[in-house]
Amino acid sequence: MHKDQLTEVFAAPYGHALYGKQPVTALMHKQPLIVDENQLLDTVSQQITEHDFDIRRHIIITRSEQYLGLAPLRDILKHITEEKIRHAQHANPLTMLPGNVAINEAIEHRLRTKNSFSLAYIDLNHFKQFNDLYGYASGDSVIKLLANVTVQACANIPSFVGHIGGDDFMVVFDSDDAVMICNYIIKQFELESRAFFTPEHIASGGYWACNREGEKKFVPLLTLSIGLVEPDLALCNNSHQVAALATDAKKEAKRYRESHLF
Repeated sequence: MHKDQLTEVFAAPYGHALYGKQPVTALMHKQPLIVDENQLLDTVSQQITEHDFDIRRHIIITRSEQYLGLAPLRDILKHITEEKIRHAQHANPLTMLPGNVAINEAIEHRLRTKNSFSLAYIDLNHFKQFNDLYGYASGDSVIKLLANVTVQACANIPSFVGHIGGDDFMVVFDSDDAVMICNYIIKQFELESRAFFTPEHIASGGYWACNREGEKKFVPLLTLSIGLVEPDLALCNNSHQVAALATDAKKEAKRYRESHLF
């Protein structure tokens, strides 16, 4: 029941006569927006816009399907806007994905709330040689492809995708699907990245290129190395420790010539 609606009805001519004996359900909002306290803000924002809710209203917050309280829609939308602006300031300009600041905040939040999670460090292999041979524009396109594949793979699970910079990405997983999703990212990226190579290079499985010492070496097609860790919440105190674990795991994955999830 909204106070302004009630006031408006009874302030109108004959309002009291028409509604005074009516049950309260005659003026109640029968389908309010009800969300759980752990619902993601982005999801709530989507629900608000899809159903065209009046931003002067409130939404009902629940905990374990029990009433917890009310939150003004205007305040929620304002908070979402502020968060998006803040993240945009630190976003990677190429992919517009959240950068280091947002990644660290996402990890720190889970450490504080003691919510178990996994962290994946995704790195492109042989990217420098590809960039040198096919040009920086193709290099940028490949990074965008990896970003798109990763975001789409994580779209339907609780997760946070961030772009550290260059060809390095991190994903925070809040579900048990991390291994399956990482393997899917590898498979999908390998499939779609073939579009950037000539038929000859695809047939050969790679190409010849000079390394930093000027020596010609055979370079395989683009592959991915992913280091995946599940931090011990009792032992990890900050995001830097968690990132260090993921970096070590990624280094182990890079020991393999083909794509590998360690």
